[in-house]
Amino acid sequence: MRKKKVVVASGVFDIVHIGHIKYLKKAKQIAGKNGVLLVVLARDKLVEKIKGKKPLVNEKERKVIIESLKFVDKAILGPSKTDVSEGIRSVIQKYKPSAIVLGYDQEWLKETTQKIISSETAWKSIKVIKLRKYGSRNSKSSIIKRSYIHNYLQD
Repeated sequence: MRKKKVVVASGVFDIVHIGHIKYLKKAKQIAGKNGVLLVVLARDKLVEKIKGKKPLVNEKERKVIIESLKFVDKAILGPSKTDVSEGIRSVIQKYKPSAIVLGYDQEWLKETTQKIISSETAWKSIKVIKLRKYGSRNSKSSIIKRSYIHNYLQD
């Protein structure tokens, strides 16, 4: 029996929007019809460490939202609450992905991931794929700004 292709996608997914949906659907396409899309959600403490503030939606609720998407096969909380590199290594060791798909805004994560992959001979075949941006209004901050402006104009 052939092993299923595993593709990993990751992110915060705080206020899920169309950009997230397109990113995850593309990651599932890369996994293929019989492949597995594993989504790794950043832990609240890690988000706070990197961005200086906690997500609006807590990690457990974000996980429930993401795993409810029909094209997501499995959603997990990141294995490390504070260390990105440790989390990446742990996911690669446990799930043995053939590809790691990153969003357009994850350049720093691409460099970190490639460095980790190149450190282990057995991982050299893992592809790191950075996707393009899906529109200019597909971010949490643009949604919040539009909502604020809409509410302001209503008053």
